[in-house]
Amino acid sequence: MARTFHPIDTIKVKATVPPHHEGTEYWVSKGYDKHVKDGKELVVKVQLAINGEVKGMVVPSYPHGTDDLERVSKAIEELSNRTHEM
Repeated sequence: MARTFHPIDTIKVKATVPPHHEGTEYWVSKGYDKHVKDGKELVVKVQLAINGEVKGMVVPSYPHGTDDLERVSKAIEELSNRTHEM
């Protein structure tokens, strides 16, 4: 499958274990997605990675009772404030 998202900057946030499996991270990235303005618009994307491999068809979930969502939100804010040029 061809890649549609091309990150230029990524912050990796460790997921809470349990309930997630050991080696699970949220990859918060800024980059270009071919589905948004033909890849000419910067976007922020959160992907789930397990043992260093992005699970492309898995939508991240944030378990209730953990601070995962808060930490991912902080990473999104930090990444959004970084300056990147096309």
